[in-house]
Amino acid sequence: MEDKLKFLKATAPYSILPDEIQSSLADALEEQIYQEYTQVFVQGTQKVKGIQIIVEGNFETFFVDKNNTRHLYEIYDVGSTCGGISILFNKRKSLKTVFAKAETKVYFLPRKTFKSICGDYEDFFDYFANDFGKRMLNDEYAHFYKNNSSIEDNYLVVDQLYSSKLKSVGYRNIVDCYDHAPIFEAAKKMAEHKTSCLFIKNSVDQYIGFVTDITLRDRVVAAQINPLIPISEVIDENIISISADAYVYEAILLMFSSKSRYLLVEDDGKFVGFLSRNRLLSEQTKSPLVFIQSVKSATSSEELKAKWQKVPAIVSQLLERGVHAEIVNEVITTIADT
Repeated sequence: MEDKLKFLKATAPYSILPDEIQSSLADALEEQIYQEYTQVFVQGTQKVKGIQIIVEGNFETFFVDKNNTRHLYEIYDVGSTCGGISILFNKRKSLKTVFAKAETKVYFLPRKTFKSICGDYEDFFDYFANDFGKRMLNDEYAHFYKNNSSIEDNYLVVDQLYSSKLKSVGYRNIVDCYDHAPIFEAAKKMAEHKTSCLFIKNSVDQYIGFVTDITLRDRVVAAQINPLIPISEVIDENIISISADAYVYEAILLMFSSKSRYLLVEDDGKFVGFLSRNRLLSEQTKSPLVFIQSVKSATSSEELKAKWQKVPAIVSQLLERGVHAEIVNEVITTIADT
């Protein structure tokens, strides 16, 4: 247990999780050792039951074409996580073929536990979303992803993205507290409800702001703020809301344009729930909107230029799927503004 916890604390992205989550995660990890050179996953067909974090040894990963030729050979070394992208963005099917070298030791985490953490902790999900977005900038990687065996399911998701309203996809119940509540009580409520976002209301039950786990980390823990002071002292007041009758793509674009990770959902003049950006994005496996996530991670002008060169292909994909030109324009504008 102690060895697992120490390993998690020194390994991204697990090191960014709260201490109590790291501890529960360490309890859930199963140690596995590949005694011999072993095929772990088969590209495009095998279901991924969970992620594997390499502790000792390494994995060989690659794509295979119809002639059984290997492409994009890559070694996953100690600290690497295998299976995360496949679970989140490829309908749980292994995106690449994977072999474990002899004597490789891994920590295995079941898929449901992994997805639960992704749903509760935005930064944790973003680690995998940004990695996926950067990989998709490689034409060869994008080619194999586009032509994997689950493409029909993925296209269905794209169609639903532009035709489904928020009412049909569901949203989480609002968890809130009053502005005079002390910070520690707000944090306790977030833990009890397993939510990364808590909305704050005033004495007349109007929402005046919100706090997230990132808020507590940056404005309370890092700043060494007294946890007994009112939560209103550290809230973010920039609340963004959207109608339950809006389309899914509109919600995602609004989140990017407003730089908000959460949206309050309004129906008939009342707030009925909230949406998180990671939940919406994780359901859009083939959506060009996942590409926007990668734009935000650009660190140089060269990287931004490479991303812009992908825009024509994105436009082509949208138009081929019958998406209206007005919507295509919104996507392009959002990419530019990002």
